[in-house]
Amino acid sequence: MAQRPLKVLVLEDRPEDLELILRTLRKAGFTPNHKRVESEAEYRVALKEEWDVILSDYTLPQFNAPQALAVLQQMGLDAPFLVITGSISEDVAVACMKQGAADYLLKDRLVRLGAAVEQALQIRQAERERKATENALRLTQYAVDHSPVAVLRTDLQGHLIYVNDAACRLLGYPREELLKLAISDIDPNSKASQWPASATELRENGAAAFESTQRRKDGTTVAVEIAASYLEFAGEACLFFFITDISQRKQAAALLLESEKMRTVAGLAAGMAHEINNPLAGVMQNAQVVLTRIAPGNAANQAAAKETGITMEAVKAYMDRRGIPEMLEAVRESGQRAADIVRNMLSFSRTRETIGVPQQIDQLLDKTVDLALSDYDLKKNLDFRKINVTREYQPDLPPVICQPAEIQQVILNLLRNAAYALSERDNPTNPPAITLRARMNGSSVKIEVEDNGPGMSEEVRQRAFEPFFTTKPTGEGTGLGLYVSYFIITENHSGTMKVESAPGKGAKFVIGLPLKGK
Repeated sequence: MAQRPLKVLVLEDRPEDLELILRTLRKAGFTPNHKRVESEAEYRVALKEEWDVILSDYTLPQFNAPQALAVLQQMGLDAPFLVITGSISEDVAVACMKQGAADYLLKDRLVRLGAAVEQALQIRQAERERKATENALRLTQYAVDHSPVAVLRTDLQGHLIYVNDAACRLLGYPREELLKLAISDIDPNSKASQWPASATELRENGAAAFESTQRRKDGTTVAVEIAASYLEFAGEACLFFFITDISQRKQAAALLLESEKMRTVAGLAAGMAHEINNPLAGVMQNAQVVLTRIAPGNAANQAAAKETGITMEAVKAYMDRRGIPEMLEAVRESGQRAADIVRNMLSFSRTRETIGVPQQIDQLLDKTVDLALSDYDLKKNLDFRKINVTREYQPDLPPVICQPAEIQQVILNLLRNAAYALSERDNPTNPPAITLRARMNGSSVKIEVEDNGPGMSEEVRQRAFEPFFTTKPTGEGTGLGLYVSYFIITENHSGTMKVESAPGKGAKFVIGLPLKGK
């Protein structure tokens, strides 16, 4: 039989008893590597090493087995502790076992020492494995409890039987309250009547991954990605759901889509502006030429009239009588307004520069109002020209480093929202009005866009900048306009943006743009 190495610490004051113990261990198939100690001080020093087993006489001149066992336990060591003594009462032996001794033996009956040591080593190994398993389970449970991913466990009927911290945060419930619910209570797409079929399908497939929405305690919903699995453990079947909040991913995708849409619109605007510009220039030029050629004081006009047998005075009298000069002047003025609109469209459609440029905010606001004046939607009955627009600008405002096209996009969106809100009001005694303000506020320019519309409830005001949130009917709004505007101001320009409103009090959007830009 192959000898097994055994590192053994022996508390014994009699050398001859030590030899008896060692000889017995060798006969049992061990090769003992031993150390003998007699006092507590020696024992404590020896415990700095790792031992396979500790064999202790019950009584030593300055020490005893109960004290040695207590020291071992205080130090948190798990070496098996066996008591070997010349004589011991049954009560003392029982007390040793209760204290934690692995076994006790009489020196004149050491025949079972080898078996006792073997059993003690096996028990220690099993205990170590048990503790390792428990620690692994505790670590796993801790990891699941504190995972950033929401984890739910349900029975086959969909009732929640476990939720982790992230699930409570995601759904806004205390754990005790959440555990009283079922999946159908938090998933708008799930119905209790359909749950058995869903559970059966998941059991057959083993796992599934899909996108959905979850309903929070406050009634709001959040976009999520769900990985679901069917498990059976200890004869019990259950379903696990690992839920990731993907609302930011959705928002980023929506923002990218909105940006692409704005670039497309800007490109179309630029193309249309260029196409309009050439014939418009011809109209304006010819209108000006006609006005010049009917002017009585022009020598060339006088000569041409004389050749045809008429006078310029008669021509002027006829045209004045018919209002032709006023019509031509109206054509020229309308053409000039159209040219201004085209110029603003071209400015709006320019590609965003990576570096901001100095811009007079009051001029930029005026250009944006001109764009809004050309925005007439028959379907929505929005006519900006029917709204009284008041401008209150601080004189001599310094230029702001910004992206002009982006600031125009924000202001134009606010003006359109204001026009929509004003179209919904019914107050003939208080005509629709929008006030634009711009003034210095420390090292920033403060811009205000205020309307006298119906205003917002506090709930709507708090959610005004949320993506996909809209109070407009389905098909009339994406809920991204204010979100994109907020992103442009706060992220692209390091500014601030907020809204002040109350029911019946109108709405005021306040923007802060640092003079030095981002």
